[in-house]
Amino acid sequence: MAIDFPDQTFDMVYAANLLHHIPDPLVALREMQRVVKPGGYVCFWDPLIHNPIINIYRRMATQVRTPDETPLNIKIIHQIRPLFNSITWDTFWLASLWIFLQFYLIEKVHPNQERYWKKIIMEHQRLRPTYLFLERIDRLLKYLPGMKRLAWNLAVVAQK
Repeated sequence: MAIDFPDQTFDMVYAANLLHHIPDPLVALREMQRVVKPGGYVCFWDPLIHNPIINIYRRMATQVRTPDETPLNIKIIHQIRPLFNSITWDTFWLASLWIFLQFYLIEKVHPNQERYWKKIIMEHQRLRPTYLFLERIDRLLKYLPGMKRLAWNLAVVAQK
């Protein structure tokens, strides 16, 4: 997968929810690194594969997902370290996945009937107090060993 731009073209390359649709995300990240200028940034965020709750959702939500989706392994951080001078990363949405369970178990909304993320956006005012509470729990959980990898998403800022 080649990016059709010369080496060191951009100050920043940003990809949101893209890499998990690419057969080999490392190839894409090498290309992003190639086209970013020295001192420039490659920033991305994508879902992780490790959380059992979101994996159940993935198996159920067959009609709202594409067949090419392969969530990232947290090991990608170590795999891309040699490509960059510095990497800052964090994970997000761990306890906040409760909202998905709430939709399915309490509100009886099947993930193939309604996209949960669309529901979250459309009903953000109703869900806001729950979400903010769960975000506080997320911040605490990430201090426990091994918990960061169980989050739904990974965000990375890498500098060349």
